[in-house]
Amino acid sequence: MRNEGATHIILEVTSHALTLNRVDCFAKNIIKCNKNSITYGINKNADVRALKIERRNGVTNFELDYLGRKSPVQLRTEDTFYLYNFLAAFSTCSIQGYDTDSLISYISEGIEL
Repeated sequence: MRNEGATHIILEVTSHALTLNRVDCFAKNIIKCNKNSITYGINKNADVRALKIERRNGVTNFELDYLGRKSPVQLRTEDTFYLYNFLAAFSTCSIQGYDTDSLISYISEGIEL
């Protein structure tokens, strides 16, 4: 892809493929070859993680661990899929240079970007 002129890659992988370990080799090679890669997950070893997740009354509170820096975040949903979407969007914005404190504040306050 690099030889074809690609400058960015976003890899979204289904949980089924991960379960079967079908993308592990491909993903590991991308991460190894690209110093600007970033990973995300829930309670897993990743660059961006959601930890200490608590859901109640339509709200998800969690601790966002961004490269070892931890911040409280509140999402106005209990849906795990939305939590993964937040982690993906946050990871993408952070690697593009957006201010991570502002991103967390916007999400927690419910401000539309």
